[in-house]
Amino acid sequence: MLRSDRVVPLARPLPVEVAVEDGSIILSNEEYDLLVVAPTLTEAIEGWFYELTMLFKVYVDVDPGTLSESARRYRTNLLSLVA
Repeated sequence: MLRSDRVVPLARPLPVEVAVEDGSIILSNEEYDLLVVAPTLTEAIEGWFYELTMLFKVYVDVDPGTLSESARRYRTNLLSLVA
């Protein structure tokens, strides 16, 4: 569904908290338990897209029957980003 080689518009905003600490850029989102730390903003953004892509591969691009109940809820929440 979500591939790293294409951009998928989001159906709703995905808030990102941005911080700088000890020269590193930190991007985070509590709802999806996302955290990326990188030396530059460009690398942080690339890491953010990579993490989102991995979440979709693990939770969305699989048979929902193989997921636990909490993983299915997480999957539904992920799908709400692009539905």
